Amino acid sequence: MKTVFKKETLFELHRMREKCKARDFRSIFLTPSHLYLFVILVLRALIIRLIPSRTTMYFIRKPIDSLNPVRHEPGYVFKTFDRCSDEIIRFAEARSSENKDLIGEIYLDILKNRFQKGVLACSLLNDKNDIVSIFFTSNQSTFIEQVREYFEPEDLEIIIADIYTLKEYRRKGLYLILLNHAGAYYLKQGFKSFVMWIMKHNRATVMAQLKAGFTSVFQTVRLFSWFGISKVSYNKTVIPLDRL
Repeated sequence: MKTVFKKETLFELHRMREKCKARDFRSIFLTPSHLYLFVILVLRALIIRLIPSRTTMYFIRKPIDSLNPVRHEPGYVFKTFDRCSDEIIRFAEARSSENKDLIGEIYLDILKNRFQKGVLACSLLNDKNDIVSIFFTSNQSTFIEQVREYFEPEDLEIIIADIYTLKEYRRKGLYLILLNHAGAYYLKQGFKSFVMWIMKHNRATVMAQLKAGFTSVFQTVRLFSWFGISKVSYNKTVIPLDRL
């Protein structure tokens, strides 16, 4: 009798637990506060889709041998990376600590994926062997996430993307020094020009490219999105860079 009683008790407990689960699940949607939150989230998602979204990228190009020369600051070393070395890992940690929206492990996975695709990192290191300024280069077709399109570089052309200098080292002209080092590096390999894309609102980047010697936009790409429908348009009208 004791064993039978134990089995029946377990069965009843299991049935009661299932009933509680069903009741709790229904109560989530029957509670006014949860219903209100659900409606708000649905409306928010609809509003985001109903409001048109526009993203514009401006493409600039410059022959490497015509970049504005700069004085190279002592204490910094130019180095390239084709894999996630210790220096790259430390940089990923430093950059993610400066950007709340950037998670270190995810960013490191992004870098690993880039290196697997043949992307090369050009960087400046300080006297502690830490990367303080960096950008990524490639001569292959590159996907531009902001406009959801691929960009195909011309022959003997290098794409520059994801330029970043740690906050402590900004306003020192390190990007221009890095660009000159990268230019010398790629000229030796027979490449002729650099190309990159920028956004109008990023005034620091626009000013840095003007100082480097970039003078005009050769192509404008716009992405228009509305209610899940996207359209990309191209405009090859030349625009002076200082008029953006």
